[in-house]
Amino acid sequence: MVCHLFSLDRISKAEKYPIHKVRVFMTSQYSIPIIVLVAGIALIVSWMMWITPVLENNLEKFSQLDFYVGKSSTVDAVGNKMPEPTTIYSIYSQQASPVNSTTVKIDGSFNIYDAATEKKLWDSNSTNLVDKNTGKFLKPANTYFRFPQNTQKQNYLVYLYSGIDPQPFVFQGVTTIQGIEVYKFSCKMTSDLSESYPEFSPKTILSDYTCNSLIEPVTGNELYYDESWTDYAVEDGKKIPVSIGNTHTAQYAQEIAIKETRDKMYLFDVYGKIIPTLFTAILASICIAVTVYQRQKQKITEARIKKEKDDKLTAIGLLSSRLAHDIRNPLAVIKNGISLLKYEVTDQKSQERFDMIDKAVSTITHQINDIMDFVRSKPLVISENLITDIITKSIKSLLIPEGITINIEPSGIKIKCDSKQLAIVFNNLITNAMDAMNHNGTITIQVNEVGGFVHINVQDMGPGVPPDIMEKIFDPLFTTKQTGTGLGLVSCKSIVEQHGGKITVSNNPTTFTIILPKNP
Repeated sequence: MVCHLFSLDRISKAEKYPIHKVRVFMTSQYSIPIIVLVAGIALIVSWMMWITPVLENNLEKFSQLDFYVGKSSTVDAVGNKMPEPTTIYSIYSQQASPVNSTTVKIDGSFNIYDAATEKKLWDSNSTNLVDKNTGKFLKPANTYFRFPQNTQKQNYLVYLYSGIDPQPFVFQGVTTIQGIEVYKFSCKMTSDLSESYPEFSPKTILSDYTCNSLIEPVTGNELYYDESWTDYAVEDGKKIPVSIGNTHTAQYAQEIAIKETRDKMYLFDVYGKIIPTLFTAILASICIAVTVYQRQKQKITEARIKKEKDDKLTAIGLLSSRLAHDIRNPLAVIKNGISLLKYEVTDQKSQERFDMIDKAVSTITHQINDIMDFVRSKPLVISENLITDIITKSIKSLLIPEGITINIEPSGIKIKCDSKQLAIVFNNLITNAMDAMNHNGTITIQVNEVGGFVHINVQDMGPGVPPDIMEKIFDPLFTTKQTGTGLGLVSCKSIVEQHGGKITVSNNPTTFTIILPKNP
């Protein structure tokens, strides 16, 4: 259905340009929020994926000092009687230093002292290279120098017993220490410690070693460790002990480890949760602020352009109303003169010419009426009316071609409205429908009540409204007709909205739908 519209070529470049600017602005209004959002997400991902792991697992600054207490007995010669156990304490220190971009050096020192005499009973030093990204020794492979962060419920190779053999830890379960969840691991191994006992050379000295460890899984920190060992030589298939002992983490050392672990867990929460949450909140605030700013800027731009357009339409309206008033009287004289001439001059050729003139005058009159309907703004005169009565009166005021059939489905629905104003709406819609069908086809009008609203459908058999102009047909001065003003549907929309309703259009079949409240 091609509707009563105004030719595009009648709209000046000055009128088109602002609309184009609005469209460009609308397509780009979210560009800044999107850029901010993408940059913010990139920052959060970078923090989570790269910066946080570096801060949490900075092996270059790793330093640790552990204290253990226990008892030990050691013979002076293989075969001697094992003396009474002596109370001992041991200190195990580790210090990291960078080697290159991927490797750190771990210097370790393990010393055992007699608690009574402060005599050093054991002295062991080691230096190992560790991959700072994985926390594993370069040699032997697949062995952690300490339990990793985010320790899993699985078996691990961790530490080097006497700086030589990896200790095989087996996951045993979960427990708690002072409210901190820890994983229990145990180890059991036999190792050759001949190099640690040169005084017994050339005999081979072996060690049966067992241990238990409690690990806080998030940080990988060791909160408790106990060990026991039996070092021995083998003669005639028999084990001859040379050293027996056990140690465990000192109570004060455990308290220090628990405090450091709590602090580290809090720091991990800051790195992994609090800072990303703050980033997200700041990012969301920035995006909201930018979006609000862009929307306000868009509204201001649209309001300015609308005002400019309204000012032009007002000027056009004033000029048009004066011209329409001045043209109407001569048109009436011409129309009356043609009517008289039809009776005085009766030859066929003259009658045809009179009909052409009469039709042209009617077209001009229709266009003037459109302009006046658009320009005039007056308050509604509300009264209760039967919708079908208004439609019937509207049809009677029109010249209906022989090829047009109008079906009004029966309805007893009444509505409070301005009947004269709604008649203008129906006049326009029915005229447009007839033009769309080239004055040959059926127009169907339906009236239904939905809730507290009345739906009026004006349906025709025309080709429909092209999708590319569907959103423009209610714009002032827009038309595809050579004889249109582009004001007919604008007047319809204005009148319907004055009644508190709305008007829409759809295709297949072409249908204009008016929705009005029963009591505006």
